[in-house]
Amino acid sequence: RTPRGRQYKLQLPDGSLVWLNAASSITFPPMFDSKERNVKVQGEVYFEVAKNAHSPFRVNVNDKETVEVLGTHFNINAYDDELFIRTTLVEGSVKVQHGPMTKLLKPGNQAMLNNAGQLMVSDDVNIEQVIAWMRGQMAINGADLKGLMRQISRWYDVDVVFKGDVPDLRVGGFIRRDVNLSTVLDFLKGNAVKYEFDGKTITIL
Repeated sequence: RTPRGRQYKLQLPDGSLVWLNAASSITFPPMFDSKERNVKVQGEVYFEVAKNAHSPFRVNVNDKETVEVLGTHFNINAYDDELFIRTTLVEGSVKVQHGPMTKLLKPGNQAMLNNAGQLMVSDDVNIEQVIAWMRGQMAINGADLKGLMRQISRWYDVDVVFKGDVPDLRVGGFIRRDVNLSTVLDFLKGNAVKYEFDGKTITIL
């Protein structure tokens, strides 16, 4: 599992490449079965799956949905504190399954599974924003304050606490990974967000 504030790249036994964002994990066997390749993930993970028509590649996401592919590039965002499990297809095709529901994605599609068990597909997706984290950027286009602070918590390894009403703030753009936390806090201050920071916990007042 990657700790908060870190990222990791690895190669699976079949040659597939995997990138793990902060606070994410993947579980896989030392060798894959000749008939199928099964892995399990949590957090945010990007896959470049090695093609093998005789051995489907299946991803168990938080024990809630399964993504099945033969060879393709896709991103899964499945943090426990997010409202949706999002599977975004960059190249190839994938099948997303939750119980009896199945959705077949085309490049540029995003499957969204909510906490109520509803599986939806959107074709209005900014791929560059979805995979910005792989380029060392935090995409915050249209994010509300809670969504922004969840990302800050994972990227900078800090805890976030809200006291009172959450300020109605919508932000846009990108934050580079090499930007200091103090600069990000100055950005919040410049947007009239009051906070306290004790070195480990950011408290939004």
